[in-house]
Amino acid sequence: MNECRYSESKSISSTRPLKNAPVLSITAGTRHCTLLNSNEPPEDSEIPPIRSLISDADAHLARIDNKISKIQETLKQLEEERSSLLNYRVRNEGIISPLRRMPPEVLGEIFWWTLPSISEAQKSEIADSPWTLTYVSSRWRAVSLSNPSLWSQIVIDYDTELPDPLSLIEARIQRAHRQSLKIHFSGSEDVAPGPQIQMFQLLLQHSSRWEELSLTLTSQIVPLLTEFSGRLSSLKRLWIDWDDLEGQTDFEPLVCFFTAPSLVDVGISSEYRFVPVALPTYQLSRYHIYAPWAWHKNALKLATNLVEVYISAEFDDNQWPDTDEIIILRHLRRLFVSNPQILNYIVAPAPEELAFSLSLSMPLAKALRPNISSC
Repeated sequence: MNECRYSESKSISSTRPLKNAPVLSITAGTRHCTLLNSNEPPEDSEIPPIRSLISDADAHLARIDNKISKIQETLKQLEEERSSLLNYRVRNEGIISPLRRMPPEVLGEIFWWTLPSISEAQKSEIADSPWTLTYVSSRWRAVSLSNPSLWSQIVIDYDTELPDPLSLIEARIQRAHRQSLKIHFSGSEDVAPGPQIQMFQLLLQHSSRWEELSLTLTSQIVPLLTEFSGRLSSLKRLWIDWDDLEGQTDFEPLVCFFTAPSLVDVGISSEYRFVPVALPTYQLSRYHIYAPWAWHKNALKLATNLVEVYISAEFDDNQWPDTDEIIILRHLRRLFVSNPQILNYIVAPAPEELAFSLSLSMPLAKALRPNISSC
């Protein structure tokens, strides 16, 4: 028998149909089939049977919707049960986790490796390590607070964004206990000086614990440096950066670092003018300083313990005097010079590494090759 079907009446499921489901097929050639497949208007006598078919379809749709609702409710209950069971399993699995049995000293070492680098710390938020470690569990908090090295690196950068509040910096210093501090302070002439001065004064209260100091100077910070001469007993590494020309007003040489008994590594960078800093050059093993050649020459005569040196000869007219005086650096192993002319004034008996600026012509580079090898 030929049948007239809805185009929408294709089976969408292989499940058993509900009882009393209407038959979705119509005998071909019937008036009903014609009305379904054309736009002809029905006769008045044909409307009641059609309404009856619609009513039957509505009843069946209601039964289908009810079944779907029950299935969805069952699915929701199963999903909730699965989620609860999965959480229960994970919690029980945590009981036998090797991390729970890990010795505190090993866990502390792992925590140390989560600390951000200096560049990352300048962009980090308060919630970053090590702060976030204290919120995981009571054990992690105890291990974090018992490891002063996690808190000893203090990064404050006014040049990119406002740093943590004073109270958090003070809390961090306290958690470092008596651990030596690594201070990285970047001031800015574009930020109100009051908060910067307060922050730096807080750090100055603990200057005897500074092991490392990286400092971007401002005209407001420089006067504070004169107040703590003789209070840098632990300072080993120093880096000073001052590239703001407008802030570099006339000031006296910085002498506070001259009496730092442990200072062995110094770097001073400035783009526009020499920053005069009195240093214990006789005890330095490494320095990287932007200064006129005359300053370098006097410093190298005293720096007999240098192992590595970056000689950036800047801020002069590049007039090189006669090589009537040769500087001998017996312990030097690594040498960088901004101008190959400097090699005419230095003798290093046992160098291991040598570098110089490549902004010179090829004939000059070939002419300097014998001097480089003999140095």
